[in-house]
Amino acid sequence: MTPDELPLVGPATGLAGLWFAEASWVTHAGGVGRQLANMLLETGDLLVDPDRMAPDRFASWSDQRVRETALAHYQGIYDAH
Repeated sequence: MTPDELPLVGPATGLAGLWFAEASWVTHAGGVGRQLANMLLETGDLLVDPDRMAPDRFASWSDQRVRETALAHYQGIYDAH
């Protein structure tokens, strides 16, 4: 679970050749795969602006902020009422 509930899709910053497709729901896996393939192969139209799912989009956040925000979303989804 990411702090914004979106997957991590795209290249790793500073490590050429490493790409991510992480934190995706099963229902979104096809779209994530298509997005990643189009980014890797530089073909087709991207489904989403790559910046919205960039793996480094939380780089300016503290570890604590990432953890607390992601955990709050996780608990909101899986908390039994």
